[in-house]
Amino acid sequence: MKNIIKHILLTCLVTISVIAGDHNLSHVMDDPETQVNLGNMYYNGHGVKRDYGEAMKWYLLAAEQNHSSAQDNIGNMYYNGYGVERDYGEAMKWYLLAAQQNNSNAQFNIGNMYCRGDGVEQDDEEAMKWYLLAAQQNYSQAQFALGYMYYKGYGVEQNYEEVIKWYLLAAQQNNSNAQFALGNMYYNGYGVERDYGAAIKWYLLAAQQNHSGAKCNIGIMYCRDDGVERDYGAAMKWYLLAAEQNNSQAQFALGIMYCRGDGVERDYGEAMKWYLLAAEQNHSGAQDNIDKIYRILKRINNLYFEN
Repeated sequence: MKNIIKHILLTCLVTISVIAGDHNLSHVMDDPETQVNLGNMYYNGHGVKRDYGEAMKWYLLAAEQNHSSAQDNIGNMYYNGYGVERDYGEAMKWYLLAAQQNNSNAQFNIGNMYCRGDGVEQDDEEAMKWYLLAAQQNYSQAQFALGYMYYKGYGVEQNYEEVIKWYLLAAQQNNSNAQFALGNMYYNGYGVERDYGAAIKWYLLAAQQNHSGAKCNIGIMYCRDDGVERDYGAAMKWYLLAAEQNNSQAQFALGIMYCRGDGVERDYGEAMKWYLLAAEQNHSGAQDNIDKIYRILKRINNLYFEN
């Protein structure tokens, strides 16, 4: 507790000094936690103008004292090319230094590099190894990643029981992607008995965190009468929320509702608007339906002029 209070006080002193333009901070040079906090201020632009060069300077000072979060942050800067030229080799070097100190962020980042083949040969088994190390420290993103690997059978044999186990651990930590994925498992009956009530429960939890896919799927459930009474108004509400986040499936669904007149007056113009938005994101169903609407409108136009 004393160390926490000390770091808070030092960070406050640093913040005041930086805002005041006093860069003579030799009195904190020996405190790596404060150096990381100062690096974070420059990295995020909190209280100061964002400056990746200054962030890197402070992270390096802390990293030289073997501060694992600083090492991980330097790895992130090289991975993303923030303030430095993107260099996956340097990123891996710094991630490994942090991971060797059991830094779960770094372990997860190494897993991602092997999963994607970024600067290393793509290797799902190696990715699984690093994800597991981070997941065992209760790192929710790694737990979700493990669940997804078991779901797809990447680097391991497909195993829905393991999928549920890891998704649930992440979802219980409020990981919205895991909550959404768990909802999908219950909706489809993968690894568990199909349960629409459980599906909508997890979708709602993810939607409360603004997960557009969860919002869209709630709309689908209301539209299809899946575990809830069919309610086109509720479906429209959830589709709109997802569509406003540029979710192409929700935009496509709105197009269908306007095209059919489900809960709204049939309006081919509105249908076309939503289909076009989805089509811009390469939604094949929307692209097909645009052609269908053009043909419908052409027939209507021909009938009008014939009469």
